[in-house]
Amino acid sequence: MLNAALISDASCISKLFADKYQDVYNSVSYDGTDLQSIIDELNHKISQEATENANRITASRVEAAIDRLKPRKSDSCTDLTMLSQYSYHSCVA
Repeated sequence: MLNAALISDASCISKLFADKYQDVYNSVSYDGTDLQSIIDELNHKISQEATENANRITASRVEAAIDRLKPRKSDSCTDLTMLSQYSYHSCVA
């Protein structure tokens, strides 16, 4: 074990740090095939999640759809019209 009092020169500290970093970095073995498998799995999960989120109904998407409706227009279902008016006014307020 090195005594911290013996290392005071900046270049010695830098070299010690670089050597220890290199030891730690090289002490972990890995298999390139395993790493590629992990990368492929992560890419698949990210792609799948992006697809799922693209089809998700959100409040902002509902608000945007309501904003595109023509004013004072309604369908034949009173309950739905009242719900859309309530949704619009509750989101705007």
